[in-house]
Amino acid sequence: MTRPTQISERQKIKAFFRDLLRGEAGVSAAQAETLAERCARRVKRVVVWDLDLASASTRADTEPVLSPPPTASKPSPTARGTTPAQPQAVEQSTAFDPYAFSAVVVLTKTGKDGLLKRLSAIDRAEHLKKLADAQHLAIDRTLDSPDALRHAIIKAAEQRIADRRAAAS
Repeated sequence: MTRPTQISERQKIKAFFRDLLRGEAGVSAAQAETLAERCARRVKRVVVWDLDLASASTRADTEPVLSPPPTASKPSPTARGTTPAQPQAVEQSTAFDPYAFSAVVVLTKTGKDGLLKRLSAIDRAEHLKKLADAQHLAIDRTLDSPDALRHAIIKAAEQRIADRRAAAS
């Protein structure tokens, strides 16, 4: 990892943003200049880890361009005059966010029932384990049942609150 560099001169800040924005797909030189000027007016100091923008890859270089999904054509009837069975819709699973809510805060504000209600919305045991790990809640890792994991998370959050109160006294 390289050492950070601090830029505090307005013209250098403007040049940094201009070069950065020119590397983005769909940004013209005039747009990059305008946006760089706006950024330079509002930013007093920038800490940059990689000043060599020519060698650094930007999002436009590394991310694939997402095209819209192809439009589905109307299925043609089969020989018997019926339409073929529709393919099963692929369930779009959203990524689980273990930081969506804080178990300790929810327990403090709404009590056990409120936390249990929030945890009951999480169906999968691995998601509950991920939440406990991310929020540093000590639970028994051998538990596999979502219900048992929910109660373990509640106990761990209660213990965290008790530890905080003990440390504060």
